[in-house]
Amino acid sequence: MSENLDVANPYKVGKKFRVTPVRLFGAGPGNPSVEVLYNMGLPTVTAFNTEFFELMDEIKELTKYVYQTKNPITFVAQFSGNGGNECMATNLADPGDTIIVACSGVWGVRLANMARRYNLDVIELQIPPGEVYSFEELEREIIKHKPVTLFMTHGESSSGVLQPLDGLGDICHKHNCLLAVDAVASVGVSPLLVDRWKIDAVNGGTQKGIGAPPGMVLMSFSPRAQERMSKKKHPPPYIFDVLKHADVWKCLGNKVDYIYTFNSGMLAAIRQALVDLCEEGIENAWARHQKCSDLFVEKIKKLGMWHFVEKPENRFSGVNCVCLPKDVNWRELVEYVLTKHELEIGMGIGPTANKAIRVGFLAQNAKPELVDLVVKTLEDAISYCRSGAGTKDASAKNRYVFYV
Repeated sequence: MSENLDVANPYKVGKKFRVTPVRLFGAGPGNPSVEVLYNMGLPTVTAFNTEFFELMDEIKELTKYVYQTKNPITFVAQFSGNGGNECMATNLADPGDTIIVACSGVWGVRLANMARRYNLDVIELQIPPGEVYSFEELEREIIKHKPVTLFMTHGESSSGVLQPLDGLGDICHKHNCLLAVDAVASVGVSPLLVDRWKIDAVNGGTQKGIGAPPGMVLMSFSPRAQERMSKKKHPPPYIFDVLKHADVWKCLGNKVDYIYTFNSGMLAAIRQALVDLCEEGIENAWARHQKCSDLFVEKIKKLGMWHFVEKPENRFSGVNCVCLPKDVNWRELVEYVLTKHELEIGMGIGPTANKAIRVGFLAQNAKPELVDLVVKTLEDAISYCRSGAGTKDASAKNRYVFYV
């Protein structure tokens, strides 16, 4: 090692990083299409090039269609789904303000944790796994606590429930409360009508129903939310400042601003994924996801499996939380599926931890023929687990990383 350096060069000559191609049928991300991946590799474009803003303008309009909104403040931000939720929390309330977070799984709990770190007064509601909130229950809590914002998770990927929202915006506005929605998992998957349902803030992931890689979020804020943000006493963290993002994306007609360097390849990939959705038609995409979910739930019955969410009307079509026969070890099963079939399914987390596996048919993976593939794979895996071979085959237990 050179005497001028303190850390040795760790690079091994000739060593390359390789990824084994895997079909992703967990709770997300899914597999982006070839076209989306191609666009991600396009030449880098900077914010000093008019082509960059042409790309942003198109993404903005495509996002409005997918969300069914005319909100001027609609943009893509360069952080994860959790970052989008923290962005909503820190922009729609000031420290000391009361908010309600209606939790139906781990993502609501995490949002409540984020909000407490910002010194918000968080009222955290809980509900039995598999259930959804009634509007009457939510209105009682709003009247009791007088929050400035109600936060809901639309499609909860940890518990497999889909929370109804149509009509909730009217209730919130009647009590001078904003409605903010985590649609990270549900955008592009389930019906989501932002303007019609009077949603004030929405955050959607790129990596699930949209069909792009993870790393950015689609965000939209109503004029009512804009008014609230303009009157904030305490500025949000710089990286989460919605009004600054709005100027970057030319949402309000102000002078174009700069917040950080965007990954133009990711933006191009998101544009292509949104174009694919728009060419199909958003209603057709919703129907396709529902059809695949229904088909899967019906076909697994012959395997002795059942849906974790008892009531069909409460089920989220993007992520199916399903229970295995009691004599099948779920850890052994997901290991085998990944190692033998190069197919990844998700373990349960939060309400479904050690109770269910999570199987998602998202974006381009929401196809009947892929449902058949997954069902056949599960059938083989169940037979393998019952044979006892897994306890003797240590080589099959090296790839899946367990968080529970």
